[in-house]
Parts: sequence; structure tokens; C-alpha cells
Amino acid sequence: MKKRKGVAVTLREIRALIWAHLLRDSGDNSSSAKRDQWKCKYCGNVNQRKVGRCRCGVYRFSGEILNTIE
Repeated sequence: MKKRKGVAVTLREIRALIWAHLLRDSGDNSSSAKRDQWKCKYCGNVNQRKVGRCRCGVYRFSGEILNTIE
């Protein structure tokens, strides 16, 4: 059986375009886990999920200040 190269290349290109589009907003294209990380502006801790707040309790991931430390 003969392989049809044109179809395989087209599918590969489409797949590459989809991945490039999905990972466009993250700086690193190698891992999708980076998209779910954010750095706290107060303590510098790197948090894994985009929900909730940082361990230090000052910042939510959107950047709003939750409470001030006296």
C-alpha cells in the first residue's frame, strides 16, 4: 500500500497550527502547565492554579489586593 504523503503533511500542519494557537499566550511552547502558573506580586511565590489566592494571603491571581499586612 502506498502512503499518501499530502494528507499526512496537511494533518501535521493543522495540528501544529492548533497547538501554536493554544499555546500562543504562554511564553514557553514546550509545556502547557506554564499557562496555569502565576507569580504573586507581593511575595514572589509561583502559584499553580488560576483560582484562589497566594499562600501569603495578600494577592489574588487577578492582581487585586485582598488585605494589607500592617
